[in-house]
Amino acid sequence: VGFPKGGNFDRSHQKVADYLEDRHGVKLHPPEDREGCVENFGLSLINRYVFGQGNVLITGQAAGFLNMMAEGMSCTLHSGAIAGEAAVEALQHNRPVQEVYRKMIASEVRQCSDQWNPLKIAFGKPHEADFWIALKTLRTRDQIRMFRDMYRFIRIYSQFKWGREILGQAIYRLFHQGYNPARWQ
Repeated sequence: VGFPKGGNFDRSHQKVADYLEDRHGVKLHPPEDREGCVENFGLSLINRYVFGQGNVLITGQAAGFLNMMAEGMSCTLHSGAIAGEAAVEALQHNRPVQEVYRKMIASEVRQCSDQWNPLKIAFGKPHEADFWIALKTLRTRDQIRMFRDMYRFIRIYSQFKWGREILGQAIYRLFHQGYNPARWQ
């Protein structure tokens, strides 16, 4: 279960448990432990990746990669491989490693951020799921509920004031091959 800094684990866990039971008939037991970690969540939604400075390359979830399933290992492995390739390329061509890495990592940014991009989700195919085919299988009432849930999902980020940023990045992507690298740190 995830929640913003300073949130309440028990309340957040109960909310997820209630949702799973109400919507899917799944009953969770109380948590056995309360381990947690800070998550760099959200950077892929607003294209604010952190790739390091100088000779330090940051990859994976630390850089902001997190795919739509809130899983970061695949992004971590791929961005780590890109970092290694960038280091070799920079050494071979006597180029600054950050310059090479940021050029090479743009493909991973595009793939990851497209999965969160509401326009790509609605009108493209940013991952295996085909939104429109899946939507057509639903009854009209369920289609309306799904769009309401999508709206609620986006509203979650209003507390961070990310709505305009998410929409701005989605619109930027319509007219460009990728996302604006000037936003990366």
